[in-house]
Amino acid sequence: MQEDKLYKIKQGEKKILEIFDRFCKENGLNYSLFAGTALGAVRHKGFIPWDDDIDVCMTREEFEKFYEIWGEREVEGCYMQSKRHPEYPLNHEKIRSTESELKDIFIDIFPLDKLPIKKSLRKKMLFKAKLRLIYTRNYPYKAGGKILELASRMLLSLPKKTKKKIKKSCDAYVTKYKDMEKDFEYICLTCPDDLRYKYPQTIMRDLQPISFEGDDFTISSEYDTMLKILYGDYMVLPPENERVAKHIDFED
Repeated sequence: MQEDKLYKIKQGEKKILEIFDRFCKENGLNYSLFAGTALGAVRHKGFIPWDDDIDVCMTREEFEKFYEIWGEREVEGCYMQSKRHPEYPLNHEKIRSTESELKDIFIDIFPLDKLPIKKSLRKKMLFKAKLRLIYTRNYPYKAGGKILELASRMLLSLPKKTKKKIKKSCDAYVTKYKDMEKDFEYICLTCPDDLRYKYPQTIMRDLQPISFEGDDFTISSEYDTMLKILYGDYMVLPPENERVAKHIDFED
């Protein structure tokens, strides 16, 4: 039954979120529920009924602390999929369960990077971010029109060693402004669609508790701003034909 599988996945993901939340609190790390999970917490007090994953975000500075501390110790019941695995095809990390046989149980951790307001700096950083996406995911960039798609196909035809070198350079560049104190916006650079959304530099300054499936977790105090940027009038439900799980393979 699809509903049974979705329920089991949600239960497993909430357990991972509880472990993640506890780990962050024990180590003085800040995070916020993000994207569909933030929307679910605000609009439904928990999961969006048809949602099948959990999203959280951290500033790049907090994420790097988290990544280092998590890497120093084993966290019971979980493991991290990350850039430590050479063939991992994403620019953000996933925390997965070691206790479930279902492959669909995970939470996504999205770093928020600083994007300069200055046009020339912004343009170069976004170019580097798109180039990094091409070489991380290893398929053409289709979010910017036919010319960009054609150019990305040519870039993918380069020798493997050259691609690896370019990607390493881009990885370093997109975090270049992490110490910037003003004249920036936050942006999530992990997938093509996210490049459209820019958040004010105060978006992660203040955090507050919010109820999610009966327990308190953490969300940006500017969640209204965040959700309007992502979804517009976010309290309006989408059409019924769009109320579907996006990550589950119900045939497994």
